[in-house]
Amino acid sequence: PMTQPTKTPTSMASPMLVPNPADVRPVEIEPPNPLPVIAAVGANRDFQARRPCKELGIVALLHLRPTLVAMVKAWISLGADPQDLLIIAKVYNYPEGDVVRVVLRELGVTVVSVTDIGLAISVFLARLGDKRFMVIEDGGHVMPHVCNHPRLIGAIEQTTKGIRRCRAAIAKLRKPYLALPQSTFKQRFEPDHVARAATESIERLLAGHAQLGSMSVAVIGAAGTIGARIAEALAPKVRDIVTYDCNEPRDFRLRAFARFKVAGSAREAVTGRDLVVGCTGECTLRGSDISALKDGVVLASTGSERTEFPVALLGYLAEKAEPFRPSPANVIAGLPHGTIYSLRPRGKSVILLNDGEPVNFSHLAPPEPAVFDLVMGTILAGSIELALGQYAGRTGYLDVFDSIVERHQLDELFVALHTDTEV
Repeated sequence: PMTQPTKTPTSMASPMLVPNPADVRPVEIEPPNPLPVIAAVGANRDFQARRPCKELGIVALLHLRPTLVAMVKAWISLGADPQDLLIIAKVYNYPEGDVVRVVLRELGVTVVSVTDIGLAISVFLARLGDKRFMVIEDGGHVMPHVCNHPRLIGAIEQTTKGIRRCRAAIAKLRKPYLALPQSTFKQRFEPDHVARAATESIERLLAGHAQLGSMSVAVIGAAGTIGARIAEALAPKVRDIVTYDCNEPRDFRLRAFARFKVAGSAREAVTGRDLVVGCTGECTLRGSDISALKDGVVLASTGSERTEFPVALLGYLAEKAEPFRPSPANVIAGLPHGTIYSLRPRGKSVILLNDGEPVNFSHLAPPEPAVFDLVMGTILAGSIELALGQYAGRTGYLDVFDSIVERHQLDELFVALHTDTEV
């Protein structure tokens, strides 16, 4: 079981010594660690004694968030050489993104953009020499490049889209591939928090332009785990809601058990709607659907990447594109809330929130460090077990994260360490 890292008590001054008032300084109180689960996993005594990351390379394609810094520090504390870590950054409009990049580079870690993935991996593996390595990723971008590499010990994927991408690109996996989306833990814990973050972010991005209570909404992908929660979160806040799912088996379930109106097609769902929320992980709208969009429609993505809406097509059809800044009071670091496209031939206005990137990761999304702490702490524990050879000899997609959570009592640890945090 994981234990919370202990702090060494500071020495107390002798009661016989009376300090000079001029020498008395304010007591510096260490702020609480917002990511204590990650810290506790990294500080586990057994892990620390075994140094599982020594002589091991790690390729991690993740978001530039503070959780990434915490994980990198944990890997280093467990023996990893910073030069053996390659971070491939998924770059969104995070207010802390640049700071995270600087901190990682100061630690001696290589940080590159996802657009440079092929060259970066080649250079990294050449530098790594004969050392083994693992992959930790979000989206299935790295594994197609390295799946058959002889020194790969395994990988971890945290998104359903990443698993789909790997299934399409890799005929047979010869190494263990720990699949977080298959776990009951992720399916039960994460969706409500994603839905809350997405809903609040949409409200904040629209502040000064429109209120949700006056809007009719379409949720595309509403039969998925995340989409269903987003529809439920939006329903009491909006004037009217309609749902649809492009996946036929899921669409059948949606129609059988739906709590909301279900459209017959994506085009029908978006016609006349004020707000379209994409939750599919793929492209929500096709070119033929754009003509059905209402003048002034708002598009909001909650997928893991910039794929829900045809951004390039909107740019091609636009006679003009300008930043969407509805409320100067909400502008952070000069960042707009999205882009307004005026489409040919009639100048129809389409507002793409957060430029098509996930609104739940926007610069106005509510911070939820407790949520990321447990999810990334669980991934960290999985990476350590992978490094220790726990899954050696196994191949393919492994549904092991529920047992990882149970084995290390991460759910109990989460509750104990976040008792004062709204989760």
